[in-house]
Amino acid sequence: MAHYHVHGLIPDGISQSEGYKMFEQYIASGAPMDNFEGFELISRLHAPETGEVFVTLKLIIT
Repeated sequence: MAHYHVHGLIPDGISQSEGYKMFEQYIASGAPMDNFEGFELISRLHAPETGEVFVTLKLIIT
């Protein structure tokens, strides 16, 4: 079983503001792309004070 940790950086305040608006819309819509073939979403985190986002996924071997 493999786990993947994805780290992203939103570079500036304007991009962060726009990104968080889109993130809120995504969550409000039920996060339809969170589940996709071969992976299970473990966590989705963001650190607004630093502009960082983190996603942890688990590889599903069938």
